[in-house]
This record gives sequence, C-alpha cells and structure tokens, in this order.
Amino acid sequence: HLFVALECARPLEPPLLVRLDDADALVIGRGDRRAVNTKGRTVELRIPDTRLSSVHAHLRAAHQRWMIEDAGSKNGTLIRGVRRDSAVLEDGDVIATSMTAPARSAGWARAGG
Repeated sequence: HLFVALECARPLEPPLLVRLDDADALVIGRGDRRAVNTKGRTVELRIPDTRLSSVHAHLRAAHQRWMIEDAGSKNGTLIRGVRRDSAVLEDGDVIATSMTAPARSAGWARAGG
C-alpha cells in the first residue's frame, strides 16, 4: 500500500490510500485532478501540482520488493530525505516527489514473498 499523506500545494486534501495488492507497477505524475487509475497491473496516481512532472516516478515490483525510479523529473524524488534516482523501498519509507506529495509505504514487500 501507498499512503499519500500530504499534498503541499493542497494541504487540506485528505490522505489517500493507494492499494497495490494486484499491481506490478505504479506511475506517479501530474494530472488535472487527484486520481487513481488502474490499467492492467499498473496503477497510475495523478496529483494536480505544477511542480510535479507529468510522469514523475515509476515504482516496479521486482524480486519480492518494490523499487522506485525517478523518471527524469525536473524537481526530483526524495527517498528517506535524500534525492535519489532509484532505490529499493523498505516498509515505512517516506517518498517525496518534488516536495509536493510525501507518501509513506505500508508493506513494500510483495505478497507471497
């Protein structure tokens, strides 16, 4: 699961739980409105923030773990407070995409692993 804890551009938006139970990938990017869409085994998370790139970061399931990769975004992706191009995610990691949408993981280990 992924929790969108805060949208810095819209701090009064409630938190959001994004379920990844049947997903192999998650795409985080800018949208006209907050939305979660599923296409096959890929989940798309859209957040309306001009500082977020249209495709900001990709998360992929690999070897019973989740990996995050910045998609060449202008403002970067922070993992555990450090700007990273990629990282293996651990339970409880905090992800900040351009400092606009911090998210906290809940169970990054793949189901069945």
